[in-house]
Amino acid sequence: MLEKLPKPKVVIRPNEDGIDVNYGPLVAGNLDGIPFVAEDWYLDMLKVPYVIMDTIPEFLPDFKLDVELSVESGRKIIIHILDKADIRQLAVAFSKVGSGRWVGVNHKCRWLETFENGHVVNGHQTIDEFYTGMTAEQIEHSKY
Repeated sequence: MLEKLPKPKVVIRPNEDGIDVNYGPLVAGNLDGIPFVAEDWYLDMLKVPYVIMDTIPEFLPDFKLDVELSVESGRKIIIHILDKADIRQLAVAFSKVGSGRWVGVNHKCRWLETFENGHVVNGHQTIDEFYTGMTAEQIEHSKY
C-alpha cells in the first residue's frame, strides 16, 4: 500500500490593509543557510529542496523576491522573505540557482534592486524613486 505524503497547507493571511490574501500552498526552504517560504511547485521547478510544515512562519507581506524561472519564458516565481536583514543575501543566493538567473526585490510592485548570476545589476533604490508622495516612514521602510 502506498503511503500518503503530506500536502502543504494553503496559507491565507491579511495584508497591511486587512484584506485576506491567499498565498497558496506554502512550504519552508533554506538556501545558503537563509530560511524562506514559497509555493511547493515553484521550488520543484527550481529543484530547491523544502520541507512541509504544520505552521508556516510569519513572512514579510510587503517584500518578496521575483525569481526568473527561465530566460526563454520570462516567467517569474515568488519567494517570501522571513527577515528584512536576509533580503540581499537571499536574492544573491537565488540568482545563482542552476546556471544562474535574474532576481528582483519586489516592494509595492516595484523592483528596488535586481541581481543576476550572483551580482547586483541595478543597485538598491528606495520607494520614492518610483512613486511620488511617499512619506518618510514609507521611504525608511523600503530600505534593507
